Amino acid sequence: MITKAEITYAEIISIIGKQTFFEAHETSAPKEELENYLNESLSKEAISKELNNPVNIFHLLFHENDLAGYSKIIYNTPPPQLPDTTDACKLERIYFLQKFHGKKLGLKLFNFNKELCIQNNQSGMWLTVWIGNERAINFYEKLGFKTIGEIIFKVGNIESPNLVMWLAL
Repeated sequence: MITKAEITYAEIISIIGKQTFFEAHETSAPKEELENYLNESLSKEAISKELNNPVNIFHLLFHENDLAGYSKIIYNTPPPQLPDTTDACKLERIYFLQKFHGKKLGLKLFNFNKELCIQNNQSGMWLTVWIGNERAINFYEKLGFKTIGEIIFKVGNIESPNLVMWLAL
């Protein structure tokens, strides 16, 4: 089941966000730097602020009554490499707990978000992904995303190169 996230889910989104980010990025920066980043960027307070901002659209995916993951999209947000594409949707997060990998739940939530973007007249969808996250890169490439550039994502004082990937809708 997929449902729109409300403010009451801020704490559980924070917990899942921290766990999944750490699982995917544990080799991208020293543990202390990662923990500081997670406690700042994915705290309950930070998630609550994001949920209260109407431009951020969060959805939760439940599998057999367990919260398996969540997504966050933002409409009309062009990627830096395509600044004239003002009707582009940013897939800012699609996070799943490892125990739910391999169940095609990521595909289900992605397709749900893709349909929302189409319904809201978005010309494409873009995202960033750490170059060391091969599982995610392979997933996005299978969905048809193409790499259109790179950006630097900072975790504390550590700079990590991220791919910018684009999918025309």
